[in-house]
Amino acid sequence: MQEQAFQNYGTQQIAPELGAGSNLAALSGLGSMSAGTDYMRMATDPRAMQSFMSPYMQSVVDLQKQEATRDYQKGL
Repeated sequence: MQEQAFQNYGTQQIAPELGAGSNLAALSGLGSMSAGTDYMRMATDPRAMQSFMSPYMQSVVDLQKQEATRDYQKGL
């Protein structure tokens, strides 16, 4: 039985699913290699940064600026 098991082991092949899975893993790894450079470009580009800003927050900041300007002018 042991000899038969060794013979069967010798004729085994790798499942085709493993090859497909390995290829997908390799492609996803290659795609993620540029993620850092994309982020770096977006983090330093003012136009790209604007897309991350909340319009609500911008309204709040604008209102605070107006109030601060009024307070400053009162103090003069």
